[in-house]
Amino acid sequence: MHESSPRRRRLRSALVAGGLALGLSLVGAAPAFAAGPTAGTVTLYATPTVTVGDSVDVELSLAGTADVFSYEIVVGYDHTALSYVAGSASDGPAGGFTSATDSADGVHLLYTRLGTSPAIGGDIPLTLQFTSLASGAANITVPSVTVVDTTGGTDSLTDAAAFAVVIEALPTPTPT
Repeated sequence: MHESSPRRRRLRSALVAGGLALGLSLVGAAPAFAAGPTAGTVTLYATPTVTVGDSVDVELSLAGTADVFSYEIVVGYDHTALSYVAGSASDGPAGGFTSATDSADGVHLLYTRLGTSPAIGGDIPLTLQFTSLASGAANITVPSVTVVDTTGGTDSLTDAAAFAVVIEALPTPTPT
C-alpha cells in the first residue's frame, strides 16, 4: 500500500480548505446572484381603428424593470395587413444603443447600455410605427421579451401582450 508524503498531504489539505472557502463564499453571495434582472410587465397600445394606408402608432412599455443592461423585445404583427415603417422605432433609454430589425417573425428591438454605464430600472417606454395595408383585423403582439443584467443573468417573458387594430377599407367613391 502506498502512503502519501507529508508534502502531498499538506497540498491536499490546502486544496480542500481552498475549495471549502470558495464554496462557502459563493453560498454567502448567492442572494446577490439570485436577484438578477427583472423584465417587469408589458403594456401595449396601438391606434385602434385606421383606414387602409394610414399609420398605426404603437406604444410599448416595460414597467417595473430592474437591473437591465440590455434587452431584446420582439413585436409580432400580421405582415399581410401591416408593414413596419423602417427607422420609426424610438431610441431606448439614454446612455445606450438601440437597433430595430424587421424579420419574418416581427420587429426585433435590441438595446444595450454602453461601456461601463450602470444598469437601469423602472419603466422603459418605446414607440414604433406601421402602415396599414389591407382591411380587416390586424394583431400586434409581444411574443417575447428578454432582459440581461451586467453579469449576463436573464429574465424573460413570453406572450407578454397583444392588441388588435381594425383596418377599414377605403371608402368607395360614388359617381355623381
